Amino acid sequence: MQSSHSLLLRYLLPVGIAREPHGDVFLQHAMFVSNIEALRRWLPHYVKVHALLAGVSLGSSALLYACGASSWIAIPAALVAALEVCLTIVFSATTIALRIV
Repeated sequence: MQSSHSLLLRYLLPVGIAREPHGDVFLQHAMFVSNIEALRRWLPHYVKVHALLAGVSLGSSALLYACGASSWIAIPAALVAALEVCLTIVFSATTIALRIV
């Protein structure tokens, strides 16, 4: 049974989706195609999750700013929001790139 930390990591980041290629050239190519298909299937999910988390973190950051919270709380919340927005952009761009290929 997987730990809750590994499940959370698997839910938030595409860790363990792709398999490492091994074998002859034809098996490696088949595994490459399988990995691309797995990423095409799962990356839209990661975009949705991180877009939701970005919206929640941006909203909470704006709420903290509006309430005049201490900068010790507001700055980390803003950093989390910025990182979530960056992850959303990266996963969206990767999803679009995989759809083009």
